[in-house]
Amino acid sequence: MWVRIGQVVGAHGIDGGLKIAPDSDQWRSWPEALKRVRIDRLGPEPVLVLEVRIAANRPVLRVDGVESRDAAERLRRAVIYRPGEDRSPLAEGEYYWDELTGAAVVGPDGRPLGSVMRVEPGPAHDWLVVGNVEHQVWVPFVRAWVAVGKDRTLALLRDPEPV
Repeated sequence: MWVRIGQVVGAHGIDGGLKIAPDSDQWRSWPEALKRVRIDRLGPEPVLVLEVRIAANRPVLRVDGVESRDAAERLRRAVIYRPGEDRSPLAEGEYYWDELTGAAVVGPDGRPLGSVMRVEPGPAHDWLVVGNVEHQVWVPFVRAWVAVGKDRTLALLRDPEPV
């Protein structure tokens, strides 16, 4: 399984460096752990990661086959994936976004509210977009708002405001 880890936001330097907007704070382990990725605009085959460096507090990747600034610019807005089995283990109570997406959600009174449709990053915490196609609410993914059950059902501790 390949999991999304970020998106290309531009080129860095003249050697094909890719500036990445990461989907989580796990990017700090990339220099040691990231060996291969899939980039949606390059097709289904994985590419070798040649280098991971940090510039202006943002990860920059160099990958096999992207050797110029022009090539890197063509990948702007491309989505980057890594093998799920290569992810670092998380501490108790921490989750990767794909582990939450699709999880059932119940309100404070136990009534079903739908499922986690997606997770959105925020400056202080992530947001869960909960509901269905017709009705959605944004819920801060913090302990004061959400409890995660052993079966990964999410129980809201407060009633959310509709968006």
